[in-house]
Amino acid sequence: MEANGRDVVSVPGLNYESSGLDLAIASRDVPAEFPRFLSFVAVALGCFDLIRGVVHTVFAGSVAANVSGIDIGGPSGGDQIMLMAAFGHANFITGAALIYQGIFNRVGALFLMCVIPLALAIAALSVNYWAADLALHGSFPGRFNLIV
Repeated sequence: MEANGRDVVSVPGLNYESSGLDLAIASRDVPAEFPRFLSFVAVALGCFDLIRGVVHTVFAGSVAANVSGIDIGGPSGGDQIMLMAAFGHANFITGAALIYQGIFNRVGALFLMCVIPLALAIAALSVNYWAADLALHGSFPGRFNLIV
């Protein structure tokens, strides 16, 4: 559809307008079936992800050695820290995305909160497949927090 020289796309609950290279402008009207509690949960999970991002990047070496009990002085220590930091940067991305979606787009927040458990399930299957015969040496007291 075209209105006043702009392309208007209507999605249930969201209205987008664009003109050439303009960025999409979304209105904040949210369907009634998406309660405000959804926003609270998304922002809370986003803040939790930001904390996990700091722990897995800024404090990676300290947490690996002192909390998880991993020997980072061994030959694979650098690889373990690199993987931990890679996990941490992903936490910054998902944390920021959840906070943004929780504030501005509850439908997007719901979508993210459905996709994240699916991604974690795929990761769990991968770990079970690739590490089935390997011995784990870390205590990983925060293992439950990894799946939240």
